[in-house]
Amino acid sequence: MTVTINGKEYVAKYSLRALFLYERMTGHNGFETNCTEDSFRFMYAMIAANNKDCDLDWDGFIDAVEANPSIATELTAIINEEVSKMAALGQPKKGDGSKKK
Repeated sequence: MTVTINGKEYVAKYSLRALFLYERMTGHNGFETNCTEDSFRFMYAMIAANNKDCDLDWDGFIDAVEANPSIATELTAIINEEVSKMAALGQPKKGDGSKKK
């Protein structure tokens, strides 16, 4: 999917690259969003990791979201769609110890 920020279209994807970037940005060992800032850092990582020519920095991203909150709504929809796909495939939730057979 794409999202438009400041008149420019960016690919926004829940991907391994986004997860890796999120972990580097936050210093977390594994993916978890325990606070609002973590959630928005992952949204930013979905953009920065999937656009090789990305010129949008963290502050610019936050400024854009504050000016146009629908950006966060669009990115949240992308995240929710991916989480729904994982649930439909029977992906175990973090920490529940279950495995798909």
